[in-house]
Amino acid sequence: MAGGYISGRCRARCASRALIVIDASVWISAFLSTDRMNARAGVWFGRERMRPGWSPRIPAHALAEIAGAVARQTGDTDQGVNAASRVSAMPGIQIVPVDAELGEMAANLAAHLRLRGADAIYVAVALRHEVPLVTFDTQLAERSFGIVEVIVP
Repeated sequence: MAGGYISGRCRARCASRALIVIDASVWISAFLSTDRMNARAGVWFGRERMRPGWSPRIPAHALAEIAGAVARQTGDTDQGVNAASRVSAMPGIQIVPVDAELGEMAANLAAHLRLRGADAIYVAVALRHEVPLVTFDTQLAERSFGIVEVIVP
């Protein structure tokens, strides 16, 4: 899928968003130089991090997703741990705890939208905070359409 906004909302308004939820797929692509989306992720992060008030949210489980994926792809445990540490130390980042209420919301979304469990948590966080979801995951973007605003860098 080409970069853009699939929620049907206007590109100009969406582009000015500083409060967002970023799916692990975007973080992972940014950390893996061999990933086919690495350049797009780098350009997107470079631009977005300059926005005034930039304050991305991630559910707490995203750190495990990022660390595991980077370690698996590189074969290097330290790179995985370092990637998760860099995300959690990023200025403006908000790590959202996955509590029982969020878990129940995610379970409902997973069942209704036929999402993977981890993906449903990203949608639940975006829905709870009323902010767009940024992802490279085509299935997540398509199945979340109409529930939350989705941005594909």
